[in-house]
Amino acid sequence: MFIPEEIINEIADKTDIGDIIGSYITLKRTGRNLTGLCPFHTEKTPSFSVTPEKGMFYCFGCQKSGNVFSFIMEMEKLTFPEAVQYLAQKAGISLDIEDRESASAENTFRRQLYDLYEKVSLSFHYILTKKDSSEKARKYLEDRGINPDTIEKFRLGYAPGDRRWLFNFLKKKSYSEDFLSRCGLFSSNYRGVSIFSGRIIFPIISKSGRVIAFGGRSPDGSPPKYINSPETPIFRKSDELYGFNLAQKEIRKNDSVFIVEGYMDTMAMVQAGIENTVAPLGTAFTENHANIILKNCSAVVLVFDGDEAGLKATVKSSYICEKAGLECSVVELPAGSDPADILKNSGAEALKNILKYPINCFDFLLNKYKDIYDLTREDGIKSFLNRLFMFVSIQESEVRRTGRLKALSEALNMDYRPVYDDFTSYIKKDFKNKTESGVVPGGRQGISSELYLMLAAVDNYDYFYMIRDEFSIDDIQDTAARNLYIILEECYRNNSFSLEIVLEKIDNQDLKKLVAKKLSSDEFTMNPKQFIEDSINMIKLKNLQIKRLQLEKKIGKDNGADPYSMEKLIAEKLFYDKEIEKLKGTNGNVRVTE
Repeated sequence: MFIPEEIINEIADKTDIGDIIGSYITLKRTGRNLTGLCPFHTEKTPSFSVTPEKGMFYCFGCQKSGNVFSFIMEMEKLTFPEAVQYLAQKAGISLDIEDRESASAENTFRRQLYDLYEKVSLSFHYILTKKDSSEKARKYLEDRGINPDTIEKFRLGYAPGDRRWLFNFLKKKSYSEDFLSRCGLFSSNYRGVSIFSGRIIFPIISKSGRVIAFGGRSPDGSPPKYINSPETPIFRKSDELYGFNLAQKEIRKNDSVFIVEGYMDTMAMVQAGIENTVAPLGTAFTENHANIILKNCSAVVLVFDGDEAGLKATVKSSYICEKAGLECSVVELPAGSDPADILKNSGAEALKNILKYPINCFDFLLNKYKDIYDLTREDGIKSFLNRLFMFVSIQESEVRRTGRLKALSEALNMDYRPVYDDFTSYIKKDFKNKTESGVVPGGRQGISSELYLMLAAVDNYDYFYMIRDEFSIDDIQDTAARNLYIILEECYRNNSFSLEIVLEKIDNQDLKKLVAKKLSSDEFTMNPKQFIEDSINMIKLKNLQIKRLQLEKKIGKDNGADPYSMEKLIAEKLFYDKEIEKLKGTNGNVRVTE
């Protein structure tokens, strides 16, 4: 659905972000900003800031940021068009949006999917618990130690083995063939063939309690062992965690969550009384999952298999959790076992006892990598350190960084200083890689002059004309700065600018967070025109010095060239010399090296 930018701007202009956010949390005036406890993560000291004059919010604790539209999308779980409609209604604005019929059809389709999935879930559950044809599935669950109460709690079901049964059943319920072909329950290649036939069914239930997808397991283990629903308008794997609807209350109560690998492990943990347990949905743990958890608790315990695949999942998930700001620890399970096996073979108390003593993820991985790498060899030490430096670098606390570096030096029986020096080199290389890829860390350090100028231009758009008068897109080397230049140039050409539009057009999430953070500060408010003018001159000066340096190298190499060519090169160098001297008068001497 297309929403004209002028409508979005009008809604933003007539909406007081302080009033909207203030209806969810208590805000207090602090200078030009409003502050309060962040609604997106647990905290005791207010770090959530709202800047009404810019229509922005930013949390200095969890780095969540955005505008009034993204806030409503997050709090009310709405799509962007739905958030626009929600705020338009509050502002008393009548929407004149193109494709209203298309939007209505999309919303109708979503409602039909919710209705269909609920009915199918009830039918599958009835078949599992009441029909003789599902005896094999019930026997499998019983053998795995899953009791009837758990089957009811998770609303497990069974899909009949006849691959066309579900299609024929739903057609009798007056569902059209066109709708069924798009609903995510049937093969895209063979109309009417169910993708879940002959399988135990695990309904995927949203936080609000609605069935949005299914997982299916073969009772006899025949391949593929598991099949999961494709993504639909009501389901995205990276936005959901299995069992979260049941676990959320306990997660908040305990301020922690156990993350396991799959459906059976989740049910085993809950059956054993560990109700704050969830699992990713047939995919790797993602940043989205970490953000969902961060809104509800501060600590994560990973409970993955002890094999090679489990170790890889532990490394990746640990990094994502710690980077998001979650306290992360690991439970090491006995070799070849998972929570479901332990529950079945040893009982609930044995499973609880294993979970009592999680290890901090850094200490867990340090011990694992000590066994994997030969620390008597130089290449083994290098691999060992590089693996663990990534877990040191994401720590904001210098105390914690120092502690981890000391642990590494002790593990290697080395002095602290050389480990620290290697870590410093690792950090510098990491900064360089992030800047070149357009992913930039916060703060002035690590931000190129070009990007810093474009951030200032976003905050002071009235002076963007000064930048476009001096630079074209081809003159901008920094990837993130180029992205902002393109967005601002589009706003300039369309004569339509707002912070909402700019943030909406930024695809890189790290860049979006950085923009929101800078806009929530006073960094670019003092004499912005002079700042932008000085920055332009500084960048021009650096570019000229680089060109002159390249030219000097060329003159040195072409020393034997014909006099006419050499005369042209020298004349070009003299031109650069004069231009550089002019700019030095406004910016001082900027030294450039390669």
